[in-house]
Amino acid sequence: MNTKLRSIGLAAFGAAALTIVGVQDTRHADICATGHIATTHECNFETLVWQLVERSADESDVEAYIDMFPNGRYLKPAKERLTELLPTYGVVRGRDNPHS
Repeated sequence: MNTKLRSIGLAAFGAAALTIVGVQDTRHADICATGHIATTHECNFETLVWQLVERSADESDVEAYIDMFPNGRYLKPAKERLTELLPTYGVVRGRDNPHS
């Protein structure tokens, strides 16, 4: 399994989510994120990861999504979510935040 995928705290989302994500081939994430034509199954992998990440209170989960899908469909909301989360950890918004 891709190391970046393991960096997302999937255990917090339950065994069912871990099982679903665990059976996916990480090549699907690369294909979908690079903008190539991808099958529904491949793009569903990105959507599944985003659905798990968008509910997370941990900014490292959102950062992991951005790293996995640098051109992903949910990049804008991911950056917005990261901006929401960072102030709770004492990080300044704006110029000092590379994700804002």
